[in-house]
Amino acid sequence: MPSYLGRFLLVDAPFLPTPDARFVYRSESFGQVLDAVVHRIERGARLIVVTGDEGSGKTTLCLELSRSFPGRSAVAVVDDAHDLDGDQLKALVEKAGDHEPTVGAQAILVGHPRLGKQLQDMSGFDASAVHREHLSPLLEREIKDYIERRLWVGQGGITALSGPAGNGNSKRLPRRNIRGPRFSDAAISLIASASQGNPRQINELCDEILDRASGHASNRIGGRLVARVVRNRGLPDAPSTDRPRWLALTAVGLGFGVVLAVAVLAYQNGWRLNPQGQHQPAPLVQRAADDRPFQALRKTTLDRATTLSTMPDVKGLLKLRDDVLLWEHDTQYENHQAIDDLLTEVERLTNEARARRLALDRQQFLQDAKRTTR
Repeated sequence: MPSYLGRFLLVDAPFLPTPDARFVYRSESFGQVLDAVVHRIERGARLIVVTGDEGSGKTTLCLELSRSFPGRSAVAVVDDAHDLDGDQLKALVEKAGDHEPTVGAQAILVGHPRLGKQLQDMSGFDASAVHREHLSPLLEREIKDYIERRLWVGQGGITALSGPAGNGNSKRLPRRNIRGPRFSDAAISLIASASQGNPRQINELCDEILDRASGHASNRIGGRLVARVVRNRGLPDAPSTDRPRWLALTAVGLGFGVVLAVAVLAYQNGWRLNPQGQHQPAPLVQRAADDRPFQALRKTTLDRATTLSTMPDVKGLLKLRDDVLLWEHDTQYENHQAIDDLLTEVERLTNEARARRLALDRQQFLQDAKRTTR
């Protein structure tokens, strides 16, 4: 298992290459192909061919199809059908053409796009009798949801959620733990460009990215780290992070100008050294410090968490943690460090509650054991 699991408090590795039903993401293309194949089988189609590029999710689709026909042994789902030799492929096609109710009378052949040509080159093959579907890459707007879903499941989240926004069963959930990795929009954009929407490429990229990010103090994964991984893997279509020298010099000049302008404005607005020689905070910092809604939330949360920890009520504490995350999401609160500090304290009290609960359970067990032996 990857070494970064403990660093990010992950229960399972979210980006392993092995197909896992818990991580199934019903993208637009995946959902359309799955529904179309099931519909055609139910209507009596004899032969269906599904193609897709390497790493597009064909094996995962086969697992879902096998689960869709648990009691129908007459349906044969064949993965990597392009690797079959001519005789094996012909036998499957002929069996699917036979209307007798034998095992494999209906066949779903899943494989590389070249499977279509292999069938066309087969002597006596009737192309009109074949239903074709193609598994396309993830859309760019789906990649963020894909990554977040796998991370959520890896953190021990629910497994019933699937699909991008807009298909009726998608819901953006609060983060389960504050140590989980957080991909910036720039990082997601780079992953989308480098992977071209291929799920296997996304998994391989994210697995290496998390491995490298595990050595950093911050949980935020930005574009620079992703760009280094993309360059090292030699993937195409990765936007360059190098800038011309004149652009860098221009940026430095503009930055100096902004600093100078801010200093002049601050001086004009009464910014001075205090008698002890310490700088007074700028007005913006003073306004940020007067954060009454968050301070009220912090006090209420800690008071409640202390009570729940004493009871001890672990489930109540976990719900309290989620309430804080929902408040952060609903209010678009930008001071993430303050939220992290609050959740760290809630997590500490939750661990204390777990320890108390364990001690109480052990005590109860011993008492029950004594009564049983009397």
